[in-house]
Amino acid sequence: MRPTITTQIPLTAALYTGLPFLRLWIELRQTKTLGWTLKPGLVKMILYQTIQPPAAIGAIMLRLYVLFLFAIFLSLTLTDSVLQAQGGRRRVNRQATQSTHGLSKPKTEIKVRMPDDATKPVLVLDMAGGFRMKDPAGFEPTPMLQIFSDGRVLTGRKSNLVKEVEGKIDLIDLQQLLVFASDDSRFFDLTSEMVKADIEANRSLKIMDAPTTDLEINLKGHSNKVSVYGLPFVPGKLADVPSVTAMLGIVSRCKRIVAQTRLGSDKDAEAAIAAVNKALTEKSADAPKFTLANLQSAEQFVDGRRRVSFVQKFEAKEKSMMAYATLQKSSNGKELVNLQVIEQKPKRGR
Repeated sequence: MRPTITTQIPLTAALYTGLPFLRLWIELRQTKTLGWTLKPGLVKMILYQTIQPPAAIGAIMLRLYVLFLFAIFLSLTLTDSVLQAQGGRRRVNRQATQSTHGLSKPKTEIKVRMPDDATKPVLVLDMAGGFRMKDPAGFEPTPMLQIFSDGRVLTGRKSNLVKEVEGKIDLIDLQQLLVFASDDSRFFDLTSEMVKADIEANRSLKIMDAPTTDLEINLKGHSNKVSVYGLPFVPGKLADVPSVTAMLGIVSRCKRIVAQTRLGSDKDAEAAIAAVNKALTEKSADAPKFTLANLQSAEQFVDGRRRVSFVQKFEAKEKSMMAYATLQKSSNGKELVNLQVIEQKPKRGR
């Protein structure tokens, strides 16, 4: 359906222009191609009605106004004809409406379609290596996060003391995550070598014994895996480097899914938030209450213990403040909250 154009014209102008102006508009609206022409007699009639010597200054202003309206009607008609030639609708470029983090335009248009193999994860996030205790004999670590096409979420473990937790992500949220990765962050344009080169070009100090972040996304017809050493420890100034910004953005969203999955059910989430806010009230801390948006991490252990952490930034008495709260829940249900509210000192220049 073509867009409908509604225009309001003052009554005096409408009466003044009369039938010649209406006749011209009807003829232009009936034009179905861009190659239309105006009849010389019709143009002459319009010009005569608008350019003939006026009787007063008011008539001059009115005729100028009519000529202005005529120009608007003409441009609208041309626009309408172009839209009709393009299929009768305005086209919106999704790529142009979203941030690209400064990366170059993708070589191919990525369509977010799930792979045919439902047993293969759509997204895999893992952090391996680095300085850590030796695994016990027979223990096999599993990836930090695996998301499947049906929305099933599986959080892994790096220790035999930690429990694997399975959850579910809404399919709309999954689609938005994949669009963010493929369109906004241009993940399928990234390579491990590209990110490594960008980090080394902007960082003088090397990090020792840091983990390697592995991010893999598998769509129908498109797959990519990027590995970045020491990604969580890159200095703040690298946040402006496009490839690093892209990786940090995707990984940050994935870690939030991990935390929400390990937190448990809605009932578990409400109980954890209530516990840390109770401690906040008892301490009479001048800080806003914690919400689910402040969730930082969560962990479930094989012996039944749980650990949930929240963090928030806020302003108080013209000072930048930070509030940290960690809920420790024992296997027998006993809760202990560690709460800290401190002033955030300005960072020194790097």
